[in-house]
Amino acid sequence: MRSARNEIRSTGQPDCIACGAAGKSLHQQLPDRLFSAPGKWNIWTCASEHCGLLWLNPMPVKEDLGIAYQQYATHQDPRSEVESSLAKGARLKAVLRSVVRKDPMDIFGSRRFARDIKNHSSMHLAGLRPGKLLEIGPGTGENLRAMKGWGWDTQGVDIDPAAVENARSKGLKVDLGFLEEQNYPSSFFDAVVSLHSLEHIPDPIATVAECVRILRPGGKLVIVTPNSASFGHRLFSSCWSPLDPPRHLYVFNAKSMRKLMDRAQVTNVTVYTTLRDAAQVFSSSFGIWRSGKFDLDSQPSAVWVSLSKMYQALVNFLMRYDDLVGDELVVIADIGEVGSAAS
Repeated sequence: MRSARNEIRSTGQPDCIACGAAGKSLHQQLPDRLFSAPGKWNIWTCASEHCGLLWLNPMPVKEDLGIAYQQYATHQDPRSEVESSLAKGARLKAVLRSVVRKDPMDIFGSRRFARDIKNHSSMHLAGLRPGKLLEIGPGTGENLRAMKGWGWDTQGVDIDPAAVENARSKGLKVDLGFLEEQNYPSSFFDAVVSLHSLEHIPDPIATVAECVRILRPGGKLVIVTPNSASFGHRLFSSCWSPLDPPRHLYVFNAKSMRKLMDRAQVTNVTVYTTLRDAAQVFSSSFGIWRSGKFDLDSQPSAVWVSLSKMYQALVNFLMRYDDLVGDELVVIADIGEVGSAAS
């Protein structure tokens, strides 16, 4: 373990947590390209062709993770009116109708994109009877506020004090710390959702196992996370923005996620990828490729926007033949019901 003042301490992690195989180096000496957290980071990959998990090695120690979040997007509300309205569910149908109408030939995958946006805005719980909902890593709390408006009894847990304070300022119930530290009652929640938070957690197996414990039989577990087997990662390599060192401790693909679910004894698992954030991933990754860093507040040029749309169209085309090449991985599991893993 190494440590230094104003640095994030780290410790070696040579083996895969999902399958136990040895790891090997993939990307070396990557700085934080979004928020300027200290350090340079190496990303390793599982050597097993049946897994492929990515992780930071050395791995930041749990006690120092907060240093990586001194600046972060969840500390303030989204500025984009469209983003905010989608998060709250307002004007969603009008926005989606407009998206599809502008792409009648579906060249840019607008129908798939509209479906993915709609599913994400409902936290992949559309059609379920509202009950007790826990979100892991609620960030600004916009999703919880929307789901509360739709009848869900909402609660959140987050490791980032600034994000928790922001969410609580909206009157939301959000606990501070890791899920396993909260001691929620067993079989208590009807749904547990993690939207782009599992990759931030130092022990994802323990977290998923805890999700199973606190979900009632027949409850729903939803995990959305970056997909390391995406076309975007192949295209941009170490410049692919969802690698996001040092905050993303692990980056999963369908195979490694199934290994993780097996370790946590979760069955009835559905795994697929989406087109939802393709343009955003291209824009940020292209920025990193060009300059080594991406400014989240920057306004992309018309050319940049056009390239992002072309990338979305290409990914949409590829997904017709392989639905696991999208940049975003979705995992949905029905807890406590008899069944086997399905794709």
